[in-house]
Amino acid sequence: MSLWNRNVTRVFQKSQIDDLFWDELEESLIVADISVSVTLILIEQLREYAQKNSICESGEIYNIVKEHFVDFLTVNNNVAPLKDSKKVFLFLGVNGSGKTTTLVKVANYSCQLGYSVLIAAADTFRAAAKEQLELWASQIGVDVLSNPDAKDPSSIVYDAIKSARARDLDFLMIDTAGRLHTSNNLMAELDKIYRTVSKNAQGYEVFPILIMDSTVGNNGIIQAREFHEVAPCKGIIMTKLDGTSRGGSLISITHELGIPVLFIGTGEDTQDLVEFNPRVFVEHLLPNT
Repeated sequence: MSLWNRNVTRVFQKSQIDDLFWDELEESLIVADISVSVTLILIEQLREYAQKNSICESGEIYNIVKEHFVDFLTVNNNVAPLKDSKKVFLFLGVNGSGKTTTLVKVANYSCQLGYSVLIAAADTFRAAAKEQLELWASQIGVDVLSNPDAKDPSSIVYDAIKSARARDLDFLMIDTAGRLHTSNNLMAELDKIYRTVSKNAQGYEVFPILIMDSTVGNNGIIQAREFHEVAPCKGIIMTKLDGTSRGGSLISITHELGIPVLFIGTGEDTQDLVEFNPRVFVEHLLPNT
């Protein structure tokens, strides 16, 4: 059992619903990376439901909690990033979140569906970023556009858009440098990249994707909000989700910002990517007791 569901499920070992139960449930949800604001909303809704339906046993509330989580995570779940139109995908995130490997996974997934893909190596900060991307991309047969002499990632992005349009490709996937959301200079650079894409990607839908590490904790909502303000994100991909990860921050992000979760990364291989299913995810967090 993961740390996440140990913290929450222990509250439900107390069968009677009283003020102490609600206080402990509130505390456990916050510890499990649900933001304070979302936790308070949820507790209020659960209290009203329990009172209205004369519920006295905590086990009934456990199942209602799970249904609320599914509802929170189902926001805008009709988004289909790999359908309907040509797209420029802009991969965003902090250092170490798994952007580059996730981009290659999405590129591989797209190729398997029959789409044509070009990758742009626009991470001009990290040493050997271009070489790593080219190595991964060669394994799935996708071209990488790069410019080792370029210092401005926006110039690489501009050239990549021109190339994708000239070749009439379905998807352009742009790898950007990892950056802390607290770095004003790097966030300003991201703003420039986003404006370059928006200005020049005629005929393509601009589709920023935020890559989130499942171990990020409650800081995830802060990260997501800052990136979303600079480049309005149309989807999230969560990485590093294993048996010990919590991932509860996704519930806060989807509920507060309305950004849908698209995929889950489950490993390091190019095949380790699955479409997000809210109910399966909630069962991972809170298995049936």
